[in-house]
Amino acid sequence: MGGNKRSLPSSSPPPFYSLIMSVLLLLFIVGSITYSLWKYYSFTSKFPSGPRPLPFIGNLHQVQSIDQKFSLFANKFNGLYTIFTPIPTLEITDYTLIKEAFIDHGKDYVDRMMLPGLDDVFNYCKNGGVINSSGDNWREQRRVSLSILRDFGMGKNVMEELSGQSHCYVC
Repeated sequence: MGGNKRSLPSSSPPPFYSLIMSVLLLLFIVGSITYSLWKYYSFTSKFPSGPRPLPFIGNLHQVQSIDQKFSLFANKFNGLYTIFTPIPTLEITDYTLIKEAFIDHGKDYVDRMMLPGLDDVFNYCKNGGVINSSGDNWREQRRVSLSILRDFGMGKNVMEELSGQSHCYVC
């Protein structure tokens, strides 16, 4: 009776199985974080140089006192740098670079970056209005708005005309 005892198979996995699964899970998490960091910093390297951003928050931790930091960045990066807040924002602080960008290459900067859902919140139509439109629609809206404002007297030096008229009354 004592020699033929059969043991029932245990339902718990061997002890090394849970160790292997823990190591594989840890490797997967570390690999995912490493891949995400590599992808983020390869994305940020496509922009002009600037202070190194952190994932998810960008450079928000570096801009507590905005005036001092921005002037420091302007001197350090020669008037052209990228701030991630957490979306990339290109800062141009040198007059010659501003003139070259907006006067010489102005057509390259007509389009605006639209955040998802911004049109739904601020406009009744897609790409409408003077402020939130971009591209050819923006050019047309700007031209019409400026012509209407000029018809109402914008751009005329009203004070100069009034002082000239008052000079005639004094004489």
